[in-house]
Amino acid sequence: MKPLEMVQKVAEPYVVQGFDLRRQPFSGVFESSAPVLLRQQLYRGNEYWFWASSTLPPGELKVEIFNDEGTSVAVESLNRGDTAGVRVLPKKTGTYTIRLIATEGSSPTGATWAMVYGYR
Repeated sequence: MKPLEMVQKVAEPYVVQGFDLRRQPFSGVFESSAPVLLRQQLYRGNEYWFWASSTLPPGELKVEIFNDEGTSVAVESLNRGDTAGVRVLPKKTGTYTIRLIATEGSSPTGATWAMVYGYR
């Protein structure tokens, strides 16, 4: 199964719980062992889940999210083998940085990834 198909499958139960899934997914290829950084505008008062999947071996992907001061704002995270996720309840509206990282010891170069997010 492709990373986008895997991550959409993980998001399905959250859609049933009332999350709206962003229609445009993020995707790409790990070009080195450096983390992939994405920036996203989030709004105070909303709840967000970000889910990612990759062609890395199971358990080797992690998703983190930080505010503009570099402080982690995750309130919950998950790791389901080939898919990882993070939930956030922003205390203020602003631009946040989402970081996809391959866990220590993995060699991500060339691995593909996909990310979707939902909000309510």
